[in-house]
Amino acid sequence: MSSVETKTITNRFYLVVLGMFVFACLLVYKLFVIQFSEGDYYRDLAQQRTVKNFVLQPSRGNIYADDESLLATTVHYLKNPVLFIFKNYNVPVLRKTAIY
Repeated sequence: MSSVETKTITNRFYLVVLGMFVFACLLVYKLFVIQFSEGDYYRDLAQQRTVKNFVLQPSRGNIYADDESLLATTVHYLKNPVLFIFKNYNVPVLRKTAIY
């Protein structure tokens, strides 16, 4: 290689390194701006958009026998669900296990 080619390659290498250094400086500058001058805005925005956990009361359903007769249902009374069980002794499963 001649000295001219080596000098050209070296200049290109320095140009690439300078471009990467300028890019890194711009990136660090933008990170500082976001962290310190716009940080309060983004923290408030994150607080508003955070998923809030709260307890949902389950909606209870009815329990039916295989002949579609109602076996049990839940009625909400004074914020506490109450389970009503209907004794239907005509259902074959209940006839076998019913205690008289």
